[in-house]
Amino acid sequence: MKIQQVGRNHAWALLLALALAWVVHVALFREWHAFHTRMDFNTGPFEDFTGPYYRQALAMGEDARLVDWFLYPPSFACMLMPLGWVTQGAAAWIWLGALGLASAGLGWAGWRFLERPTWALTFGYSLCFALGFPWLHDLHWGQVSTLVWALTLGGLLALQRSRPWCGAGALSLAIAIKVFPAWFLLLPVLQRDGKTVARVTVLSVLWMVLLPLLVMGWPATVRFYGDWIAGLRHAFDSLFWVSEGSQFGPAVLDRLWNHPSGGLKLLVWGLPWSLAGWLVWQAKRCVSGGDPALAAVLLAVALPQVLAPSWAHYFVWLPWGIFVVGQRCSSLGARSLLVGAAGIMSTPFFFAVGGHPAYVREGWLLLASLGLPLALLWQGGVASILVDQRGRGVGQDSNEVQA
Repeated sequence: MKIQQVGRNHAWALLLALALAWVVHVALFREWHAFHTRMDFNTGPFEDFTGPYYRQALAMGEDARLVDWFLYPPSFACMLMPLGWVTQGAAAWIWLGALGLASAGLGWAGWRFLERPTWALTFGYSLCFALGFPWLHDLHWGQVSTLVWALTLGGLLALQRSRPWCGAGALSLAIAIKVFPAWFLLLPVLQRDGKTVARVTVLSVLWMVLLPLLVMGWPATVRFYGDWIAGLRHAFDSLFWVSEGSQFGPAVLDRLWNHPSGGLKLLVWGLPWSLAGWLVWQAKRCVSGGDPALAAVLLAVALPQVLAPSWAHYFVWLPWGIFVVGQRCSSLGARSLLVGAAGIMSTPFFFAVGGHPAYVREGWLLLASLGLPLALLWQGGVASILVDQRGRGVGQDSNEVQA
């Protein structure tokens, strides 16, 4: 009975947070159409899905060619193929349902990383998630980032809970859709866990090679991969670097410093990459100290320093990162930095700084992510936090909820 009561308390915290976020968004957007006209430069809903995603699903039933601006491997194209069997309207509703389930999965996986969450912690985490601009941005475009990060965090959680095949399956599926979750193979590499690396690698190959071969055949698979690589090169040359929406560390610095040359140009690339290297080193210290969850957060912070273009919806992981770090910080300064990060990633802040394009052009989401290692430094650094955790029991696998 007590466990059921605690579960109901946390459910009420979730519902209250969602209701409050709904009220805030209604006040900000005022009408449904304004949600789509004010989120980005485009004015229509689900344009990534109704555009390249659905066109690729239709093409899979014809000659399996790569359509324009479908910048994904053939494994994801094969997964979309059944949506081409129904009308665009029906497919959009199915995709919306899939994103709804992915949103629930991402929120749940992030919450399960928290140590003995209280009612207030569940409310704060849920509100941070529901007010997050990256999540709404993903829904606006009908993008796949929420699904990819749900699989990534779910896989990392399963690996942390000693469920190796579940974790490897989820992480490999995320890699087969978007490739960049392969970055998190650094975690088992730092743990010297060769079995996990092998499991994820083998399953990823099965998704990315065997599935297309079974669905498309050898010639079409080879052609698709060749066209996909050529398309990525074209996108990098014509869009990814020059787009003001990119949160890629070097691209943000290049914009803020007005496209410098010479020594400053070296700093544009050197500073983000040096930061990424330092974050990976800190992640290694977390692994050695027995805190793989914090190590995973630091790897997530490092990702936009090395991954172009890192669009706004790539940052749907931020609520998870903020609250994992928050449980390891007790000082007022560190927690203030995390509250600031949560505020910067929110939809109200998006409107406060002028909305689109100012919010993405000025790199606010990248700055929000950097608030996490800054909070750790304010707290005394990773080494100090790991020593403190041994006394408080944080960083273990327990996720007992409290009323």
